[in-house]
Amino acid sequence: MRWRTATIAAVVGLLAPVLPSSAQQAVPPAPPAPVLTCDEAKLVPDSYRLTTEAEALILTAKRTDWWDNFIINRHLQAAWELHSGSAWAAEEALRLDPANRLAWAILAREYVILGQELERAEQAWRTTLDASGAVVWTATIYEVDAKSYFLFAFDHEGFRIYRFGTFVGQVERKLGVPQFPGPEKVALWRALGGCIDPGTEAEAVVPWNDVKEIEAGHWVLWFKLANKINVRSDSGDEEKLAKFKVALHGQPGTVEVNVSRDTTDPHKKTVTGVGLGPVDYQVRVRSFLVKFFDPEGRISLPKPPGRGAGW
Repeated sequence: MRWRTATIAAVVGLLAPVLPSSAQQAVPPAPPAPVLTCDEAKLVPDSYRLTTEAEALILTAKRTDWWDNFIINRHLQAAWELHSGSAWAAEEALRLDPANRLAWAILAREYVILGQELERAEQAWRTTLDASGAVVWTATIYEVDAKSYFLFAFDHEGFRIYRFGTFVGQVERKLGVPQFPGPEKVALWRALGGCIDPGTEAEAVVPWNDVKEIEAGHWVLWFKLANKINVRSDSGDEEKLAKFKVALHGQPGTVEVNVSRDTTDPHKKTVTGVGLGPVDYQVRVRSFLVKFFDPEGRISLPKPPGRGAGW
C-alpha cells in the first residue's frame, strides 16, 4: 500500500515542472462526495462482488500445508497475506465505486489489523461511521464459548454482539472450531462489511455509556460494563457478563524460541518456546475505539502489559 502512494507522489513530482503554469494554478472544484450505500442495485457490480464474493474467497483460501506446521511463525506470513489481500480487494472496490460502504468498513478494520496506513484507517473509520455504518470483527468471547464465533459491530451508538450462526445458519465445524463458508452466505460477508440488516436480532446491545473500562491484554480486550448482558453461543452455552475478555480476530501472536546449552556438555541443548500475544494490536484497536466513541475520555484505560504469554 505504501509503495503505491510513494509511486504516485513520485510521478506527480516528475510531471509538475513540465505542466503549463496555468494548469498548475487552476484548481478544479472538488466533486461532491458520493452518498455511501450497501445496496447492491446501486453499486457498480464488480465493486460489490469485490467486497462480498472476493472477500469470501480471500478469507477461505488455503495458505498453508501440513509441512508449514514445522516452520516457526509461518502463520504470520499467512495472516499478512490474508489481511493485505482483503485490504487490496476493498481498495479496488472503491476505485470502481467510491460509494461502496462495505469497502470503507472493510478497510477500517483491515488497516487497523495490519497496523499500516493508520491515517487512511482513520479516514475509513470516519467515512464509515458518518454514513451510519459499522466496523465489524469476528470474535471469540472466552467466558461464553471458546469454540464459537461472534460478530462485534461497533458504531456511534455502541456495540452489538451477534452469533456467527445468525448469518450462516447451520455452523460447520472442524475439530469443534467454526469454519467460514463460501461466497454463497452473502449475509455474513455483507455483515463483515458493516452492512447488517436492521431486523437482524443481536445477542446483546451495549451503549457506549455502559462501557466503564477497556483493558488491553496480550491476546484479548477486557470490557467492563455498568450493566450485565446475556450472551448465548451457537452451541447453546449462555452467560451473564459484566466483565468479559474478547479476542477480536486479526493479528496473531508470535512464537519465541530460546536455545540454551548445557554448561558441562556443549553438545547438549535445551530448546523452549513461548507464545507472545499481539499486545500492540490490542492497544491499537482500543485506541481507535476510544478515539471515535469516547472523545471525552470517560472510559477507563488501564496500562497495557509488557511482553508476555498471559491473557
